[in-house]
Amino acid sequence: MSFILYELDSEFRWNRLRAVTLSGRQGVIAKIVGKHAQTKSDAIDWRLTEAEILADLGFAGGPEYALVLDVPATNAVRLARVQSICGMSNQTSTSLFLIMEVWRDEPAEDISAAKQVVASDSIVDPEPIYGLLEMRGGTVEQAWKWEPGGRLNVKVIRPKILEFFMSCINANEIVPPEFSMDRAEDADNGEHARMLKDLEELFGPRDTSRAAPSWPPVSPEIALEPQGEADVSGTPITTRILAAASNLQRKLFAFFKTRAGRGV
Repeated sequence: MSFILYELDSEFRWNRLRAVTLSGRQGVIAKIVGKHAQTKSDAIDWRLTEAEILADLGFAGGPEYALVLDVPATNAVRLARVQSICGMSNQTSTSLFLIMEVWRDEPAEDISAAKQVVASDSIVDPEPIYGLLEMRGGTVEQAWKWEPGGRLNVKVIRPKILEFFMSCINANEIVPPEFSMDRAEDADNGEHARMLKDLEELFGPRDTSRAAPSWPPVSPEIALEPQGEADVSGTPITTRILAAASNLQRKLFAFFKTRAGRGV
C-alpha cells in the first residue's frame, strides 16, 4: 500500500510518476501539526486538501497532478484519489480520516500495466470511499511513523458502512429490536421466542402499559434520579451506579449458571 503521484498528459491520461511519502519528521503531516499546535499539551484537529499536500511535495498549482492511494489486491487494481485528509493529533499519536474517490476497482490480468496509465474518460462519477489511518507522532512525540509497525495500512471504508456507523453515532441510545411470539412464529424462527422467554425470566414480564415501552424494564435497584435532582441518600451517584452494575452482573451470572445446570 502506498501513495502515488499521477500526472495528466496532453492526451488526458493519468500517468504514474512515483511513490510519495507523507510520514517522517519532514513530512506534510508533521509540518501541519507543528504549525497549528500552540503548546505541546494541545490536542488539535486539522485538515489538508489534496492541493495543499501536493504543494508541500513540490507540485503546486494546476489540475495536472493527482495524489492516489494504491491499495493492494489479488488479481485486481484498486486506486483511489485522495481529496482531503482530516486529522486529530494529541501528544503522542495522530488519527487520520481520508476522503477519497474511486479511480479503479476492477480485475486485471496485467496489474502493473493497469496501474501505470489510467484514462481520464474511464473515471466517470467516481464513487466516494473513505479510509482510517493511525500514526505514532503528535505534539510531543516526533516519530511520525505509520502504525502498526511503521507500514502504511489504511482501513478502507465503503460509503454504506460509514453511513450505518454514523447513524449509530447520531442515535441517542441503542434501541434493541422488538421481539414478539407472533413475529417469531410467523418467521418460523424460534430464536426470537427463546430470547423473549430468557429476558422475561431474567427481568420479569415486559411493561406494555407505556406509550414507548423500554426493554428490559428498569429495575428499582438500577433506577437513577431525573437529571437535576439531588441524591438525598448522600451516596455519590457514581458509587450507586457501580454498585447497581455489580448487582446486575451477579444476577446475570446466577441466571446463566442456573440455565446451564438445566441443560438449556
